[in-house]
This record gives sequence, C-alpha cells and structure tokens, in this order.
Amino acid sequence: LRKLDSQGKELFSIEANDSITWRVKDVCQASDGKVYLTISELEREDRLAELDEDTGTVTILEQVDTASENPFRQSFDLGAGMDGPAMCRWTDIREVDPKKGKMTDVLLFNGTSYTTTKSGGGEVYIIKDFRVVEKGCVEILWSDNSNGNTAFMERLNLETVQRIPIVLCAPVIDYWIKEQIFRFNQENETYYIVTDEFGMGDGTRETEYQEALEDYARRISIQVATGKGPDILIGEEVLGGNVADMIDKGVLEDLRPYMERTGTREEDYFPITFQAWSLGDKIYGICPNPYISALEADRNIAGTDSDIKGMMEALLALQEKAVYLEGVDSRALLRLFLEGSETLWGMVDWEEETCDFSGELFSDILEAAGRYGDAPNNDCQRIAQKVQYYDFYRTTSLSELEERGLALAGWMFDDGCHALAEDMPIAINAGSVHKEGAWEFLCFLLQEEAQESVMFYPVKRDAFVKWEETWLQRIDGLQAVNVGMENRITGEWENIRSYEAKDLEFLKAEKIPYFLKMLEEARYLPLRTKPILDIVCEEAEDYFSGSKSAEEVIEVIENRVRLYLNERKAQ
Repeated sequence: LRKLDSQGKELFSIEANDSITWRVKDVCQASDGKVYLTISELEREDRLAELDEDTGTVTILEQVDTASENPFRQSFDLGAGMDGPAMCRWTDIREVDPKKGKMTDVLLFNGTSYTTTKSGGGEVYIIKDFRVVEKGCVEILWSDNSNGNTAFMERLNLETVQRIPIVLCAPVIDYWIKEQIFRFNQENETYYIVTDEFGMGDGTRETEYQEALEDYARRISIQVATGKGPDILIGEEVLGGNVADMIDKGVLEDLRPYMERTGTREEDYFPITFQAWSLGDKIYGICPNPYISALEADRNIAGTDSDIKGMMEALLALQEKAVYLEGVDSRALLRLFLEGSETLWGMVDWEEETCDFSGELFSDILEAAGRYGDAPNNDCQRIAQKVQYYDFYRTTSLSELEERGLALAGWMFDDGCHALAEDMPIAINAGSVHKEGAWEFLCFLLQEEAQESVMFYPVKRDAFVKWEETWLQRIDGLQAVNVGMENRITGEWENIRSYEAKDLEFLKAEKIPYFLKMLEEARYLPLRTKPILDIVCEEAEDYFSGSKSAEEVIEVIENRVRLYLNERKAQ
C-alpha cells in the first residue's frame, strides 16, 4: 500500500517484511474521512485495521472480532458504512463500530437467493466496492474478474413480501439454483423461495467446518425424519446420507402424481433427469443439472467388452507396478470396483437378505484394490483416468479411444459399462404443508428457459437441441475449440485435439451421436448399497494395512453385513 501526493511523490508505503507478516487486502475511506484496511495473514482470519493517513501507522482493531459469528467464512470485502467501515461477507453486510467492536446488521443474505459472485456473458463478476446509503439500502460496484473492463452498480433494498414461503435446504446451493430462485421469486405471485443453507468455508479451520457441517446435516435429517423441516431438500447429506432408508420410511414425496397432473412427461427429458432417486415406478427426486463422466483405461486392461471378472483377471496378471487412478487409494478403489452393482456382483441377495463374500471374485477385487491403490508421492504409471464429459467436444468417441489405445473401463454397472451421472437430486419433503408450491419450483427448474442456462447441458430435449447448435457455432467460422486432458501416464496436462470448422462432419457423424448415446445410457450409483459399501471399505482397511489376512477380513465383512441385513429385515 502506497500513498502519493498530488505530484506523484511517495509519502509512505507499507510492505510485508520481517516485522510485518500481514498484507493489505482491501481499503476504504469512511464518511468521517478515516481510512480502514482489511489485513490478511496466513492461517488466521482477516482482520480490520485503521490507517493513520499522515504517518502510515497501521493499528489492528483487535476489539472487532471478525470470526466469532461466522467462523468458517472469515473473508470479507470492506466498504463505507454510514458512520464508519462496513463488511460484506458471503452471508451478510454489517456496519462496524471500530471503537466498541460492535457489528450491526444492514442486510442479511441468509434465506435469500443473493450471492456475492455473479456471472453473465461468459464473465465472472466480483465485488470491487460498496457503500451503505441508508438503513437497509446498499450500493454495490461489480467488475468482471478477468480484466476489469466491464463494471456495473447494483442497489439492494429491504422489501416486505406477502407470499407463502417455501423453504429450500442444502448444505451449499449452487449459483445456477440461486439464479432460478431469483427468477421464480420475481415471477411467482403465490410462493416465495427462502433458503436454509450452511454455506461454503473459506479454506481455514477445515476440520471445524466439516464437524459443523455434519451437525447441520444431522439436524436437518432429524427434522425431516420426524415429519418436519424444510419443504425442498437438495442432496443426500440432508437426509443423513442414506436415501434408500429415508424413502422406505416415507420421508420423500413421490413426484409422479405431480408430473402427471402438470403434464411433465418423462419422454421430454433424458432418463438421468428422474433416475437418481427412483424406486420401481416411483420418482422421489429430479436432477435438472447433472453431468456425466467415465473412466478411460489402457485397452489391454479394460478391453472392449470387459466385465468385472475379466478386468480383475487382467489387472492381477499385470507385471509392472502401477496405480489404477490418480488420487484414489485402496479403500476408495475397492468402493469404485463394487459400487456400480446393485448386488455387489452377486455377493448380496436383497430378496433373501443374505450375503456371501467368500467367492473368488471378491478376493480378486480386494487384492486388485490393495495392489493398485494410489498413495502419497507415488509416481507409478496410471492405468485409467476419469474424464468428465462436459460437452460433446470433450467426450472421447470410440475411434478416438482406439486411436489413443484406450477403452471405456467404467463405471461398471450390472447391465454393462456406462457413463456415471452425478448431481444433487432435488426432492420434496413428504411432511411439507406446501407441497404444491414446492412442486411449482421443481417444475420451474425443468422448463426450457431455466434449462437453457444450466452449467452443463440441458436435460430437456428441446433445450438440448438449441444447446447443441450453439456449441457447434463455436467452430463455425474457424474458431477452434481446444480439448485438453491430463495424461494418465505422466500426469501432465496435454492438448489432445483442436476441433475446427473442417471437423463439423466428424462431430455430427460420430462425436455428437456418441455423446447422446452416453447421455441416454448414463446411470447413477445404486441407492441401497451405500451402508454395505461403508462396512466393506471400513473393514478392508485392515487388509490394506497388512494387519489382517484377506480371509480374516472377509469373515468380519460377512458377519457385519449379515448383521445389517438381519436388522433391516426386522424393521
């Protein structure tokens, strides 16, 4: 931080040195002329300080506790309040009394769709400055994050809303959902979405953040299990992590009657829109913004039509040292090999509620997971890589796989190898007294206007056609689209291919049909197996660490899984 006079002469500067371990992150001048700073220092919260603009002396205002009421989101933007400095955080804007250290609410963002980052026109916008104009009124200056060429001002005011509140709950609500909440609240005359969100941490005090997040999720899941809680639920965390159990207990509302009543037809959408939380002919959640990914592996290991048994045989026959997937240790790899099968490859019989892990296949899977799990500082060759198919450009077609010596290796499901679909399903609490209002919002997310602005690709087929045309236009007129990927052997990023106008026919004839096929056939992981997978992976740690033999571990796994199934039968 430097101060210059009108002639450009430096009067003083503040730089990090041996005695100053912090840096100046933000600066503002309050209405009384005093200058305040945000002080940032490694491994601690941002702090508020006052600058003597005559001498350059910085006094940290220790009496202002910036973290006490918001311990996991300590970063803040600094602006001018009516009588002193003001702080804008992810959750609120507050005025600060620098003498007493007291903070006063100006605007609270909790419960609203408001977010302190914005996007539009391909740019991400961040807050550059703000000021409190009057009680309940703030002006915010936004600027694009890339080059600062675009800026606009926004004025926020408190407003009383006379509509029925619908409470939407999620640990973290993504930006697209918040955009749709804003639109819904602007357009709907009967209902108004209110959010119950824990929010993201800022990277500090991560252990405490995770513990508090678990407490939050536990509180919500208890409310929901007792017929109370929010109207709309997003993701499995707020259901205690066991969705199948909650469905069995009647906690989630079946959406099919609402779909039939409002003319929402499954055939107008890709199957992954409704599959995630469905059992039989009942649908308990929607996924309006999913994405798909797949594992691509060495063709000699994955083969072209390999099943789980064939893959295990190929892996165990491998002579050289290798890891299956970067960053995936043995415990996670064991889960990956098992999780796509509803019966864990025949080891669990759900109808008879029995299990048998004594066969050769499970022993092979256990051995392969132990042998090819990744570990810190492991620079071995990687067998496979996870590729996220964000669009058809980044979806490796069959001919491109063959050209690179690769084959699809997963995810492996009971009916074959398919792309994995991922999203946080959105459900309606069966205990809600405003189910019709909750469904109106879910239906709103599936409409074409909302679908045209999703982060990945629309699940509504009509909107997808428009999306496809827009993406093809990117190379119309010789504008290349470069596709990069991490090399599974070296771990280094490399440019795989550039698509240009000359590739239009290849894209239309091969890439897009293959991407559509992957979308049509993509699968979510089975719901019922999670508790058993947790048991299997937990007990397998003793095998991976060498403290128990495979036979000993298998016996313990079988006993625990049998106990779980017996308890389930008794309920």
